[in-house]
Amino acid sequence: LLFRVNLDIQADPEAELRDMCLRFYGPAGEAMFSYYETMARVVEARLPEGAVFGGGIRHFAKIFTPELIEAGRKALEQASQTVPAGSIYRKRVDLASLNHRYLSTFLAGVWNCDGKNYDAAEAAFDEVEKLIPELVSAGLLSKNNVFGAEDTLSRFRGSRLLFLANAFPERYGMVTRWKMLGPFDNSSRGAEMSKDPFEPLRDIDHAVRLPDGRVVQWKEIQSPGGFVQFRDHFDATTPNWSAYYLYVGVKVRSPEKRRVELRMDSFNAFRVFLNGREVFHRPGWDNDLPDKRKVAVILEKGENVIVLKCTHTSDTYAFPWGLFFRITDREGNPIPGLSYTL
Repeated sequence: LLFRVNLDIQADPEAELRDMCLRFYGPAGEAMFSYYETMARVVEARLPEGAVFGGGIRHFAKIFTPELIEAGRKALEQASQTVPAGSIYRKRVDLASLNHRYLSTFLAGVWNCDGKNYDAAEAAFDEVEKLIPELVSAGLLSKNNVFGAEDTLSRFRGSRLLFLANAFPERYGMVTRWKMLGPFDNSSRGAEMSKDPFEPLRDIDHAVRLPDGRVVQWKEIQSPGGFVQFRDHFDATTPNWSAYYLYVGVKVRSPEKRRVELRMDSFNAFRVFLNGREVFHRPGWDNDLPDKRKVAVILEKGENVIVLKCTHTSDTYAFPWGLFFRITDREGNPIPGLSYTL
């Protein structure tokens, strides 16, 4: 279908789609044409400001609505009823139905996260994981595909954690309360590789004097979910710079000296300082997911200060500027006995 439309730019995509469905699905062709037309309505979804939705797993549940998914399911059901079991046409419809079930089950997990129903969300995501081997058996996933079986499973587990950690931050030990210093001007795009005179920051209790003599106070911020979105904590006095950078910090008290993992990520570059020493640097841009970046560190007995320098050069509704952060053991479990203060 894509080849035909690219070859002839005057071709009518709808007519080409109908022709493909009639040839590929036989007696189920009209019902499958209805299915694909139904699902294509996702392109009508708009952001509040009127722009068309783009990429980004965070927004799947907004463009694929429950009503759209149900209409698609009914079209597939009708297609199934028009071809006999065991026929080549039925097998092709069944493949489309399996794909639809994979999408709808994943969305059920997301919708239950939105509804704060943890058990139902976990059950739906567990079912998605069970469907991936079915996709492999059906030939829809292989090492020759762009997204093979192992890659699909890895991506799914990252996406699963994204929604669960954001909706149920306390279950995953996500740090949602911080002190923030800034934002500051990064219009030159140089903050990632340069240092402020007051770096490295070893405490978050005292105001910071800037090179121009101004004194800047830390302010407390809190996120309702496991993802701290920095722009939510700007105020009316924040200048409209083309890019920003800021610092966020938290105190971690440990009952004993111990090895832990800092698990974190941000779409933009960031550096991590533990008790005034840099322990991690993630440069550039990258699709962010919880736990995507890990570093093993030693927490001292008593109070430890963690500060992150988060730089910004670009963000979108698909990839907002923010931070996932938690402290775990090597297996990714939250550590009992740690306490967080500001």
